[in-house]
Amino acid sequence: MSPPAAPAPQPVLPDVLLEDIFLRLDALADLARASAACTTFRRVISGRRFRSLRPAPVLGFLEFDAPGNFCPAEPPHRYSPAARGLAQFADFTFSFLPGGPIGWHVCDARDGRVLLYRSSFTAYFVDLVVCDPLHRRYVQLAPIHDCRRGSMGELAFEDFDTFLDPATERDKEEQDLPFRVICAEHYQRKLVTYRFSSVTRKWCRNTFSRSTPLDPTTARFCPWFERQYVHSCFYWVLLGIGMGSLDILDTHEMKFYVLDQLPGENAGPQALGIVETGGGRLGIVNAADDILEFYSKQS
Repeated sequence: MSPPAAPAPQPVLPDVLLEDIFLRLDALADLARASAACTTFRRVISGRRFRSLRPAPVLGFLEFDAPGNFCPAEPPHRYSPAARGLAQFADFTFSFLPGGPIGWHVCDARDGRVLLYRSSFTAYFVDLVVCDPLHRRYVQLAPIHDCRRGSMGELAFEDFDTFLDPATERDKEEQDLPFRVICAEHYQRKLVTYRFSSVTRKWCRNTFSRSTPLDPTTARFCPWFERQYVHSCFYWVLLGIGMGSLDILDTHEMKFYVLDQLPGENAGPQALGIVETGGGRLGIVNAADDILEFYSKQS
């Protein structure tokens, strides 16, 4: 009697297919169990590529301009246990900052880091620090030495808009995630940006000319300079009397564009939302006068 045939070898799933399967697991506990199942699963899940593909979960909100006010996600949110753990172990009072937390204000948070500023009575530029509240680390940014404010020949429409530049896919492959900070100033005929890199520890200045000068009445509405981030670009809604425009800054290519005519009527900055749509298209949602309108434009 002939011996039984050997079982056929199991097909080996390619890593890209395993990544697609694991990306469909919502719960972190499910990912942990899959990682413990075999060395192949653990290698894929712990790899930098998979971590860059999987969006980071929303664990809560950090109140603007108020250190210490972290609002963690609550049940039935599926990440509420992780949010409670973050609130317990991270220092959102920023007690580790130089000189203590008094006088520091939150102005942005992204990629696990928080950007804070402290006003100075002796210099125009404020003190800036980028913090990691979980590991209680910070980097104090160097001052901007080539400031030309006052020599531009025109008045800036607002103070510096300071924010974190989101990490790129290439950044996420680095062992120590780098960061960038951007300070932007809006002028009637130009946009001036200062960009800080944690790699070079230096600021880089860029000046972009406007195809159409801003309406001078826009200066009366400084709080209306609303910044939003979509498709690797920052957008500012700028409104004057009877008109509006959209400033677009592509931080990957460091290019500047202006959309002169905003869709919709009677739209204020709080009523306009810039959203991502399919196919790389830019979407604008206008909610005004009890009417919801949606517009899309090829980006």
